[in-house]
Amino acid sequence: MNNTKGITKIIIDYTPCYGNGSILTITDTYISCEYKNKDSRSLIWLYQSKSYEFRGVYAKITEFVEKHLEPTQKKDQADQYEILIAYDDIPDSAIKHTTSYIMFEEMFKEIHKLIPQLEEIPQGFDTEETAKKRIEELAGDMENKVPYEETEKYDID
Repeated sequence: MNNTKGITKIIIDYTPCYGNGSILTITDTYISCEYKNKDSRSLIWLYQSKSYEFRGVYAKITEFVEKHLEPTQKKDQADQYEILIAYDDIPDSAIKHTTSYIMFEEMFKEIHKLIPQLEEIPQGFDTEETAKKRIEELAGDMENKVPYEETEKYDID
């Protein structure tokens, strides 16, 4: 497992303690996001690239996966990140890893580089910076509420 060039796909399956989760799938040419609910999955976005920069970021992510992630026990009542790693030299096989969010900060920063700015990043894949921005945006909305009477003018249906 020391050769990161053998990693062909990384799937990060996020399952929060409460609510629905999401799945990021990353290869050296694309990244996609699916939201999960109890009955099905729905693809939210997929971005493909053949650029050297994209492949370079993917290589950093694979190095992080190889270096830092180890199998751990699943914890009840906690958010879970399960990482499935597909290797080119192990046909039809994947190695599963679960760990806590704290170990992901550096890896998530690299993953965010692959996601186009217009696409939404699932909350489970926030970095400290994006989580803070999300909270600040919410706080701004709460401070600058539009009175209900004003919203009646707009057809929002």
